[in-house]
Amino acid sequence: MGNGTNGRIKPSFTSKITDKYVGIGAKTVTVEDGKQFAKGQTVFISRAATEKWVRQNGMADLVRDGEKQTWVPVGNLIQQPRTVQAVSGNKLTLDIPLTDALDQTYMEPYVAAYDLPETNPEIGIEDLSITLSPTCAGRVFNESEPCNAPAIQLNPWMVDSFVRNVNITGFNNCIDVQYNVSRITIENASFFRDRDTDRPGGYPTDINISGTQVLIKDSGQYGRKTAKAFTVITQARAPGPNAVLRHHIQSDLQELYPHQRWAHGFLVENTNANVMFVNRGTAGSGQGWPINAGVAWNVRGGVNVSSPPLGINWAIGSTGPVELVSNGTLVSNGTAVTPKSLYNAQRQKRKGTA
Repeated sequence: MGNGTNGRIKPSFTSKITDKYVGIGAKTVTVEDGKQFAKGQTVFISRAATEKWVRQNGMADLVRDGEKQTWVPVGNLIQQPRTVQAVSGNKLTLDIPLTDALDQTYMEPYVAAYDLPETNPEIGIEDLSITLSPTCAGRVFNESEPCNAPAIQLNPWMVDSFVRNVNITGFNNCIDVQYNVSRITIENASFFRDRDTDRPGGYPTDINISGTQVLIKDSGQYGRKTAKAFTVITQARAPGPNAVLRHHIQSDLQELYPHQRWAHGFLVENTNANVMFVNRGTAGSGQGWPINAGVAWNVRGGVNVSSPPLGINWAIGSTGPVELVSNGTLVSNGTAVTPKSLYNAQRQKRKGTA
């Protein structure tokens, strides 16, 4: 879906953030020169991964089978796409709270203004069944078989679009939300795995998130209960906020599991899936800490939540099994909390109806 524009975005101008620390949930930053910015300007809140930040997170010396593994390469940008809502002197107010903290001790954050490329707005897929025969579900990925492609791919710079009431059968990977995709709703999507997974690792995925402001609700995995799979994952440096509501799985072999390299701002609530916010270490090629600012809210499945040294993840109101040997922030284990839906409560607050 979309035309697949994937060119690199060159900043129109940049300005250093002067705040010593800006926490998760903040909507304002202070820059050196606010005169350059205007209301409605699209920006990236940006920072490059530094050696000091990587090392402080315990990711500098990963080794697997005698080979060095690289987590987030030094110099790679970790970005949060936002729009300037207001300018007051050198203070910028953003449209969406930050989902990753900015700390001058470990990084040099800045705001990069850019012009949007041609976007692909208001596209929808609805009331559709897609079946692949012979099935690729659970097959080992290799170049000789066309089993790597997703059933539905949302290409870069697709915005304000939806996938609704779809059934997907026989695919290894079902829906792929690529980088720079934003404001997407995936609703009532059903994924049918008609074959067991025939490999010990690199499991298939129902929904893959690299974009931002992706809402997944009332969807789930069906078919064989013995089919090992990741049901929803986030990819490297995927910027939040992203949310998964009321997701259904059939067995503990199907996990909701951020996959790699510091995605941030991920809410999961009211699901029976096992939710895993944990250090993946040398898995893959050094996937390490896969998520920061992850929230498991009123989860009914198993919960295993840990926090990176320079981040935080929460499990609140978990009523399923909870891994207690953890440094994650665990609140109200065994008892669901109010509001039942954090997503709905925050949405109502934004609309002024709370």
